[in-house]
Amino acid sequence: MAGFDDDALARPILGIKDVLRAWVRVDAGGWMAASWLMTEQPELGGRTPRQALLDGDGPSFADLARAATEMLAA
Repeated sequence: MAGFDDDALARPILGIKDVLRAWVRVDAGGWMAASWLMTEQPELGGRTPRQALLDGDGPSFADLARAATEMLAA
């Protein structure tokens, strides 16, 4: 699942809450956020945001998620 850690059953990925907060105003249903989390991003060196969060790159993701949502909201 997009928001859960693969190593611990039902444990949210560290930093996922900040990422989802950025998406809530433009994607109340969550489908765009889920798609974004699972799609490779050039800003992440071709990694998915989910993988980058799992790699421990969480703090910078809230900014990346906000930038993605601002483009949609414009």
